[in-house]
Amino acid sequence: GDMSELGGFFGWLTFVCYLLSLINQPCKLVYKKYILQMDKENDIRKVYQMLMKFLVKYHKLFGITAGSMAVAHLVLQILFERVSFVGIAATILMFLTGFMGMLVAYGHHSKILKIHRPVAYSVLIVVAVHLIFKI
Repeated sequence: GDMSELGGFFGWLTFVCYLLSLINQPCKLVYKKYILQMDKENDIRKVYQMLMKFLVKYHKLFGITAGSMAVAHLVLQILFERVSFVGIAATILMFLTGFMGMLVAYGHHSKILKIHRPVAYSVLIVVAVHLIFKI
């Protein structure tokens, strides 16, 4: 029904926002390793810097939106479809990532950042299992 489709929509919105949040770090790594070596007037460098500025600026917003959409998706799926334990695990990991991100943002930086990143990537793996196997 319509609510099931809405649940699916929120799931995909979660995924897109999460990916936009997740590519923050690899984007910075590529910048440091390759883009900085380019001439300041290079068009690729200019475009990349604009894209990176956007991703870095909205990293928190993408993450918060992903978490909010995950909750909406979870509630709708439980009410109108079925319970997915892998989906619940993904949501819990996502919230753990967000909580750690919040701690990093409020100054408890290096040690938590070392955990924040691998947990963020683990969400991607759990979500991939959730999507591929429909569990």
